Amino acid sequence: MYFESFAAFWHMAGHGSFVWSAYGMSFVVLGLLVLQPLVRYRRELGRIKNSAVAVLQQNATPSSADSAQVEK
Repeated sequence: MYFESFAAFWHMAGHGSFVWSAYGMSFVVLGLLVLQPLVRYRRELGRIKNSAVAVLQQNATPSSADSAQVEK
C-alpha cells in the first residue's frame, strides 16, 4: 500500500483511528499476557521462600518439650 505522506499513512483514508486503536489494544493484550505469568511466578516464588524460611526457623528454635528433655 502506498501513501503520499506520513499524515496520509496515519489517517488511512478515514480509517486510521480504527486501525491504530486495534493495533494498540492488541499490543496491550499481548503485553498483559506476557506480564501476568511473570507476576504470578514472582509472587509464588516469594510465597515459597517465605514458607521455607518459616519452616527452617521453626525447626531451628527448640520447643519447650525439647528443652525439658535436655534438662533431664
